[in-house]
Amino acid sequence: MPRTETPWGPWEPAPLAEVVELFRGLGTPWWIAGGYAIELEVGHAYREHADIDVDLLRHD
Repeated sequence: MPRTETPWGPWEPAPLAEVVELFRGLGTPWWIAGGYAIELEVGHAYREHADIDVDLLRHD
């Protein structure tokens, strides 16, 4: 993943596999959203991503 410059300093998002591992034991529904979700559904990547969108239900 590309490094992103923010007002608070540089940020390098975790790779998709690491994000999945972090959320795997959460015990509440969650899913990958945004560009990665589309690519996971169609079975191939279209571009490099600067972040990973993870969705949760508001009450969780």
